[in-house]
Amino acid sequence: MLKPRRIVAIGRDASIALNGLSIPIETVRHPSYGGQAEFIAGINAIYGIPATVELTMPELPLDGDCVAPKAKFS
Repeated sequence: MLKPRRIVAIGRDASIALNGLSIPIETVRHPSYGGQAEFIAGINAIYGIPATVELTMPELPLDGDCVAPKAKFS
């Protein structure tokens, strides 16, 4: 059986939904609608990961080969 020491709620709605548990809840901002930098900073703070680069617009590290093919319409 799982016995988590804490739960990280991603967003306010998740935090509200988990409010009645007897496990400590830590809330970070949801990454949608421009909250990516705050989400990353919150996760880094919770897990003690030092911020090495100040993020203004985080991007996924994708190579050009990872781009999805364009849809073909008939």
